[in-house]
Amino acid sequence: MLHRLVLAALAISAASFMTALPSWAQMSPDLSGRWVWAVEGRTVFIIDIPDRDSPVATLTRPSSLVLLQDGALSGVNGPVFTEDLKVNALTADHITLTRPNDEVYEIRLAAKDWATFAFVGGPPMSPLSLYRPHDPATVETDWGGDRAYGRLEPDTDVSDDPAVKALFDADQADRDDMLTVGPQVAVKDAARRAELTQLMQAGVLKSGRDYYRAAFIYQHGDQPDDYLLAHVLAVTAMAKGFSDAGWIAAATLDRYLQESGSAQIYGTQFQIPFNGDPVTQRSYNRDLLPDSARIAVGVPTLAGQEEQRQSYERERAARSSSVRN
Repeated sequence: MLHRLVLAALAISAASFMTALPSWAQMSPDLSGRWVWAVEGRTVFIIDIPDRDSPVATLTRPSSLVLLQDGALSGVNGPVFTEDLKVNALTADHITLTRPNDEVYEIRLAAKDWATFAFVGGPPMSPLSLYRPHDPATVETDWGGDRAYGRLEPDTDVSDDPAVKALFDADQADRDDMLTVGPQVAVKDAARRAELTQLMQAGVLKSGRDYYRAAFIYQHGDQPDDYLLAHVLAVTAMAKGFSDAGWIAAATLDRYLQESGSAQIYGTQFQIPFNGDPVTQRSYNRDLLPDSARIAVGVPTLAGQEEQRQSYERERAARSSSVRN
């Protein structure tokens, strides 16, 4: 606290402003325009969203890439190409887009120049963060006098643990197809949790991403305490500055609540019966949280969750039909 007070009383040197932050000045207040997704400062996606009179947006991306559930990127190959995306719904702060292969994207305005990008109906994963491109050499002029501005400081003093990453990658590989996760996966899940427990006791968790990956592994446990520990790990990841942990923090809390006899509150948990019964979210207190709280951690709105539920039913029906044929 004393350090902050001293800084407040002194003139800030130019070097203090070297951290690159997204520009918030003089930009459109809605979703129309250009958005980018970047990894380690390198642009991966460019999405151009039209005004409300156009039925088509465009996505520019590499021909091939593999996006892992923790937001990591690998297998980037091939030339860059641009494809048209059909605009399904467009408001000032929300748009759904469909690729030619019927993959559906949902983009929501989170702040003036920040949006979240999520896959509708696919495997659960943290949403990507989109930013409007800006000129980092421009000094902004619209600073608000009623708030403080924090610096974006990743865990530069620690590196991700390779053993935790290997456990996480194996966990995700067993869930490539969410509709075919069987009892044999539960046996491997238990072995991974046992190994992770030993790693945690040895103190290997250091980075926010370590805690994030560990949260996913315990989320696939079989006891309420597994889900509670997963939630604590996810919250720790967020406390260490790993903001992508918002979705798993919500999901672990939801699962802990349901498996402890209470109702989920975010709406991340779906039950997919294989006897043809409707896909449900089981016990769910839909009225406790506003949709804005869901959006803040990367969880779809109530309307988006209904779209997700219906997509699970369509996928299950298509799978059943292909098996019968």
